Amino acid sequence: MCLAISYKFINYYKKEKMENIKKNLLIAWLKDAYAMEKSIIQTLTAHSKEAEEYPEIQDKINEHIEATESQSERIKNRLEAMGENVSGIKAFTMEIMGKAKGYAEKFSEDKIIKNTLAEIATESYEISAYQTILLTAEKLGDEETVEMAEEILQEEKEMENWAKDNLPVLIGLFFEKETAETHADEEI
Repeated sequence: MCLAISYKFINYYKKEKMENIKKNLLIAWLKDAYAMEKSIIQTLTAHSKEAEEYPEIQDKINEHIEATESQSERIKNRLEAMGENVSGIKAFTMEIMGKAKGYAEKFSEDKIIKNTLAEIATESYEISAYQTILLTAEKLGDEETVEMAEEILQEEKEMENWAKDNLPVLIGLFFEKETAETHADEEI
């Protein structure tokens, strides 16, 4: 009898320990997502300034900045509801990295194209990150996090699709602009 109770306790302990590990991973991934979104805001802000010659693109980037700010706020609220604080150091580090990335791309002649490619890659990464959060929250039965992750995941997919769908248009505009500038330089 004592042995049977010991096995039940050990199994219960293992299950509880595994649930805590999953919950801690979910919290860590939410904090990573928060830091990621803060970094992306910095990068998108730089990209918006660089897109001044492409007003339609600049408007979409500004719209995406607003969506990203909303996403980071929702993640922060979710973490606080879980009794967690957002990692200031990690968020600060990611913001600095976002600024550095924005400055590094600033001096490229084809920066608008490179920025768009970087944003498509970033959206793919974000989609994977939110799918991971969503699946983990489902396993834990955390409906609030599931709902939040589903909303953000949909927003990220929409932005990725917009960027991919508009890349050919952007490339066309870029070459038209470059051709016009080349002709203007030749006339001088």
